[in-house]
Amino acid sequence: SQHSGRQDLAKAYYEEAESAAREYGISDQWLHIIEGNLGNLALNRHDYSEASVRFERALAAARKRDLPYSVANALLDLGTTDLARHEYEQAVVWFRECLPICESLEIAEFISWVLEGVAGISVFRGDAVRGARLLGVAKAIQDQAGIDGTYYPVALELRERTTRAAQKLIGEAEFTAAWAAGRELGLGEAIALAKSALD
Repeated sequence: SQHSGRQDLAKAYYEEAESAAREYGISDQWLHIIEGNLGNLALNRHDYSEASVRFERALAAARKRDLPYSVANALLDLGTTDLARHEYEQAVVWFRECLPICESLEIAEFISWVLEGVAGISVFRGDAVRGARLLGVAKAIQDQAGIDGTYYPVALELRERTTRAAQKLIGEAEFTAAWAAGRELGLGEAIALAKSALD
């Protein structure tokens, strides 16, 4: 398809940029961005093992240069990748580190995706009410920030998966009520709810 053709072209350009950055000795400055982009292309293809390798390289490069925003981004992507492949306990590790960074930098967009990830973990552990509340507040944050999420397709697939699993556990009416209650949560309450779910 035309879309996968564009993805292949983007991948080729990023890989070329990566080798050029290494050749000119400036890879330290760009590596976290290039690896993160290659990771997201792999994630969109559902190639989770390549995505993980790329995001871990992005994380290492961002840590080395002490770039908290980029560290948070890589942690979020690693958590999302592990959730997508049902590695829930490893996702907990990434999200647990990611959330306080997002909170201190006040990155609403990242917080919303972490909340959705933690919702998935909560539902997997059998707490569908908490999961539904977290999905509700995440959507409220995204609506307020004007985020439609189409740039993060795997996260949208995970939202659907979490929603279906939660509805199966508690029924549609209870899910809807918990989701609506979640939309009313303040940001601080939502973060506290997510942190307690990651304990």
